[in-house]
Amino acid sequence: MFGDSGDEIAKQNAFIACSIESNLAGLIISPAVGTTPRHLEAFGQRLPIVVAGREIRGGAFDRVCIEYEKGLTSAVSHLVSLGHRAIGWMGGGSNTATARRGIRTYREVLLKHGLRPTNLWEYTCPPSRHEGYAGMRQFLKVAPELTAVVCFSDLLAIGAMRALHQQGMIPGRDMSVIGFDDLEEAEYAFPPLSTVHIDLGRLGERAAEFLLARAENRQMPRQEASIAVELVLRQTTAPPPSAHTGSVRRLHPAKRTQSKIKDGDYDHDSDGQGVGSPQTRLPFLG
Repeated sequence: MFGDSGDEIAKQNAFIACSIESNLAGLIISPAVGTTPRHLEAFGQRLPIVVAGREIRGGAFDRVCIEYEKGLTSAVSHLVSLGHRAIGWMGGGSNTATARRGIRTYREVLLKHGLRPTNLWEYTCPPSRHEGYAGMRQFLKVAPELTAVVCFSDLLAIGAMRALHQQGMIPGRDMSVIGFDDLEEAEYAFPPLSTVHIDLGRLGERAAEFLLARAENRQMPRQEASIAVELVLRQTTAPPPSAHTGSVRRLHPAKRTQSKIKDGDYDHDSDGQGVGSPQTRLPFLG
């Protein structure tokens, strides 16, 4: 049985209640935004629950986490190593524990390298193509000094790339962009998107293993595992454009037919997709 809460706690709780009524042996969930241990504890007494991906502060649930901090540290550090000194953040702010960890890591890595981000360098939003598009247009308007942006989702990065193309800018040449997730779409974007790879298959395997073990022994100690991440370098990251060759970043008004992008309707530019493009995979760089 599969369910999609749409990030709504009420829908999530209704699905869990339905799972109990259907006599399921257990459940793996990626919690909706705002979920607390209190929302799940009563359900957890009725059936085993494993939390995967997003985290819940507190609680005694088995969980499988993603090494978000290590992935973001690699991404930001790589941009700094290329010479970028003005690096933006696009993603969640404080609405989930994962989002809080993300923006905190971004700030800490910049400070570690002697760089001090400003509020104008941060665009907090849900992970969607439309928000990525809107966020990049905002950056081009209020923070033209940015030469790179770290996106806490490939969907955000792909929307951001659309905004750059619309301004006649090429991701990787005029503005470096890094995503997070390594969705299949990332490899086929134009140019192919540099991103942080998550082994979702392994995450699912570990969560299923934990669930089976918990179903056999409800009294065993809490199980916890972390899924490693990997920086995948494709064509949207490069040294920043020099002062004499950099693009003039003038924000052109968007056509009305292009101002709104649905998450399922991103259409790549007509001049190619970068199929079979070279890429480099790097483990976590501390």
